[in-house]
Amino acid sequence: MTDHLARRSAQALSWSWAGAGVRALLQFAVQVVLARLLGPDAWGQAAAALLVLGLASLVAEGGLAAALVQREALGPHDAGIAAGWVLLLSGATGAIVGLAAVPIATALGDPRLLPLVWAAAAIVPLQALSTLPPALLQRQLRAKRLQLVQLVAYAVAYGVVGIALAWAGAGAWSLLAAFALHAAIVAAGSMAAHARGERPSWRPRLAGGGMAGYGARTIAANVVNWALESVDRLFVSRLAGSAALGAYSVAATLARAPVTMLVSATQPVAFASAARLQGEHERIARGWLAMLSLALLVAVPLFGWLAMFSEPLVEWLYGSAWQAVVGPLSWLSMGVPFFVMLALSGPLLRGVDAVGDEMRAQLVVLALLALVLLGIADATVNAIAAWVAVASALRAASVSMLLSRRLGVPLGAPWRAWRGGLLLLGPVLVLAVACDSLIPGQGPAAIATALGSMVVAVVGMRIAARTLLGTELCLALLNRRGDSRLAGALCAWARLQPAVASPASGPGGRPPT
Repeated sequence: MTDHLARRSAQALSWSWAGAGVRALLQFAVQVVLARLLGPDAWGQAAAALLVLGLASLVAEGGLAAALVQREALGPHDAGIAAGWVLLLSGATGAIVGLAAVPIATALGDPRLLPLVWAAAAIVPLQALSTLPPALLQRQLRAKRLQLVQLVAYAVAYGVVGIALAWAGAGAWSLLAAFALHAAIVAAGSMAAHARGERPSWRPRLAGGGMAGYGARTIAANVVNWALESVDRLFVSRLAGSAALGAYSVAATLARAPVTMLVSATQPVAFASAARLQGEHERIARGWLAMLSLALLVAVPLFGWLAMFSEPLVEWLYGSAWQAVVGPLSWLSMGVPFFVMLALSGPLLRGVDAVGDEMRAQLVVLALLALVLLGIADATVNAIAAWVAVASALRAASVSMLLSRRLGVPLGAPWRAWRGGLLLLGPVLVLAVACDSLIPGQGPAAIATALGSMVVAVVGMRIAARTLLGTELCLALLNRRGDSRLAGALCAWARLQPAVASPASGPGGRPPT
């Protein structure tokens, strides 16, 4: 049973990476085009409206999409019951947002946001309901279908309709329209994958089945996470206006763009797999540590490079109108590896039904960040970005500690996953300093540093793979080398043999010599 699930999880992860990789490239290109067409002010107005829509949708969905994935076994009417209650919750939430639109726009510091907030209120039910059909695909580990639906939805909604509206001068409305259309296409495409749909139902057995309780805990955790992801933007909007918020939002998006593929592909599979393996903590721990090692091996040197060369990158992508992005991008990039660690740990913590622990830990960090931002109310946008990077580190530390305790692995085990990435960061920094001093212009220096760093990484994998990859990642690659060409090629290049990982002492254990 668990071996079969492991194979299905590995296949789902492969499809998730492939689909999310294509989608991330498409999303990156489309957002660059939209940013150039809209400019900072319109982008900031849309970002403010989407903040409201994001929070309202979390409450409106009731955590029931996650509950459908997390349950060990679904009853014949559970999906319909979840749809019925989401329909009620989302209608009520949308109405509340609409009635509160004036004070919301005032709190965000821009009266022009009022019609956008009304539009966001109307979109809330659609967005909330659109989370349920993909959750059923996620539960079944049907990653190929889910990735195809999401790719088509983004291409049509943002790549075609969003760009067309922005080109026509619709401003912030182009992003809200694209958001609504994307939700509709995802819902329709996911529903089409099922042989039959479930009619909405309002039977009281929702609470008795445990879905309501898990959903409530998920709402609390999601709202805290939303606040941690959004409190900085609220401060920027309130203190500096929509244009500053637009630049800050682009910086945050650009900082995380390189890891969007890995995180968005891994999170659904990790959550669904952990939910199915709730009692097998050793298996979950091995997978977690392997994912961390792989993700950080890429993220740490990559974002070290991005923090040092943010100025030429912004100029290439967005042009001179977006120079305000440079400072926040440098600071936010420093916190992205911690975000990766958080993003790969949180779903597993929820999968083993520890969502309440996650919420309480995140709430402490939220309180600290809010106090700091209130204390530096007159500080620059760069200072806000720097404190957000610190908060990312605290969040990653708290969630990884909770998951380590839950799975019974040493508290230092997830931090050993940083070793390979930190070892590759050293040459990146040395090359950056050398190229910046020897090559005229930051652009050519950035390219030379990137190429030199890739050469160092390839050579390092050849001569010191055990040190860079770590025990759990070596074992994962060796286990997949027979059914994955990529894993087989990596094992061959790194000269990994089964004896490298088989004597490992367990999760977090030291690599064998």
